[in-house]
Amino acid sequence: MVFFYGKKEKISMKATRHNGRSGKHGTYDAKHNKFSLSPGQGRGITYCNDEQVEMVRPLNAYDVIEVGKSQLIFLPLCGEKFQWNEE
Repeated sequence: MVFFYGKKEKISMKATRHNGRSGKHGTYDAKHNKFSLSPGQGRGITYCNDEQVEMVRPLNAYDVIEVGKSQLIFLPLCGEKFQWNEE
């Protein structure tokens, strides 16, 4: 599963006051139950906890992600005790 940020129709997290930054920013590995964050495919720099994301890195609960002028707090909806099954 991949999540996208932006204002296009096929977006996981839709920006209402969008600042021009969008693209692929993260993935969920259902087999290993892990989230990861990538630099994105759009223009601009992606930050996680005030550090520039230069390559794919693990994403943990309460990490602060900055994409353009937007700040997001990551709250996973699955973990050790619960996973969404794709059936």
